[in-house]
Amino acid sequence: MVGIFSMWKRVERLQHRVSELEKSNSSLNWIEKALKKAGEPTSSVIQYARIGKRLAEDDRFLDYETHPLMRVISVTTRSWCDRQLMNDDRLAPSELECNSERFWYEELKTNADSWNSSEAFSRFYGGCHEPLLPPRQSEAFDKKLFHEFSRKEYDRLLVPSDLSPSRLTDDTVELGVDAINCAPWNYDRFFDSMERNDPSQKGEEWDRCPASSYVMTLPFCMTAVHSTGNHATVSGILLHTGRPKLDRIDNYTMSPMFDRVSTDGGTWQIDGKPYCYVSDPLAAKIWELCRAVHQSPYPIRYRGVVVNPNPSDNNMGKA
Repeated sequence: MVGIFSMWKRVERLQHRVSELEKSNSSLNWIEKALKKAGEPTSSVIQYARIGKRLAEDDRFLDYETHPLMRVISVTTRSWCDRQLMNDDRLAPSELECNSERFWYEELKTNADSWNSSEAFSRFYGGCHEPLLPPRQSEAFDKKLFHEFSRKEYDRLLVPSDLSPSRLTDDTVELGVDAINCAPWNYDRFFDSMERNDPSQKGEEWDRCPASSYVMTLPFCMTAVHSTGNHATVSGILLHTGRPKLDRIDNYTMSPMFDRVSTDGGTWQIDGKPYCYVSDPLAAKIWELCRAVHQSPYPIRYRGVVVNPNPSDNNMGKA
């Protein structure tokens, strides 16, 4: 669930530009001008792409059990996950909302009510995608601004391959260290889990939810909690305790999506043509780092396993 304040954060950059444009020339259509500004490249995303390419082509790291580029991705993805950690507005009752947040939201509604609706947002920013994957284009996309990228074509390009966790030199995730995509959504359950797992109170090991499943996606180096267990996992992250085993790995590294979809931080592009705007610059940075793994001229390893295997080379596998 994306709360009203989460939505505000995603359009804050655009809204700031809109305000500046309104001050400079109120006689012009501010939405049209803001849309043009929104598609401008972001230098930080371009810089990440350059760093990724340079690391991916440096053959000094050929035999590393975990390539430095995978470490950069892991750290950057961890930053993205940490940003999501307490981002569900169901975690706190509405009366605890700070006045500044309420003010900004009300201003956004007043100035651009259409922008706050999910339909209007997805028209320009897309939606309906898994975390860190490029957004799907809305069926009601703006044909004057964007090139068509059908959902059928999107699904055809996004092809993961299975990778057994047993092949890794370490098939666990360290809570509080590795990138884990989960978030508490109920305060009472969050409180109970923290109380149950805090070693200073109980002196016991981390209590894993038995029905939870941990699935890692590569090359993003991100693990998601499936079915149940978000609150137990978050308590482990905050208390820095617990090493659950991975149940599955989805390896997207060789997906054709990396050949066709790119981003400059301003727009997401299919074959170099923009199909929607970027709402999350950090996710765009991670995508460009992962594209560098996909395009690397030599095998790149993560925890001892080649993540970008050449099907014709039987020697590429576990280190």
